[in-house]
Amino acid sequence: MTSEKVGIVFLVRNRSVQIAVILWSIMSVSAIELTYGGIPLNIPALNQLNPIFAVVLSSIAIVVLLIGMGIVLFLTRARPFPKLDLRIPDRATAKKEAWSLWIYVALIMLTGRYLGLHFLGEGISMHLNGSVVGPTSVQSPLEVWTWATYNGVLLALFHTWHFAAAATRIAH
Repeated sequence: MTSEKVGIVFLVRNRSVQIAVILWSIMSVSAIELTYGGIPLNIPALNQLNPIFAVVLSSIAIVVLLIGMGIVLFLTRARPFPKLDLRIPDRATAKKEAWSLWIYVALIMLTGRYLGLHFLGEGISMHLNGSVVGPTSVQSPLEVWTWATYNGVLLALFHTWHFAAAATRIAH
């Protein structure tokens, strides 16, 4: 794919974009039908909203993200499109890396859940309780620092160290 092909006409004609829009529409209509009696989640901020409004609000959020992506595409239009296919590892390496990533994330999430429930009363995950949609409880400073340290070390610093070490091995 070249940078000349990327644009609004290309996106509208792109089969994967068309399928995504159709699936999103089906899921939105289904969500409205399935949440007729209320949203079946323990999210106080959403439980106070009309379910139809909550679905529309999430659709607006997707549109805002797409607009942001369009702005980035516009701002970087003069750059050559990266040739990602040249960076693809062989099938065995890709399979090993994918499984390693899934296992690592599962271990981090399960360990965070166990440690959080055991020491803090709530599991540690990628987001603090309520940072995405309305809190169900108030976090103490200890919980916030524990969450930040846990995720900072295991989801950021570890990967930085790992990729820097891998880049050094490749360079030598």
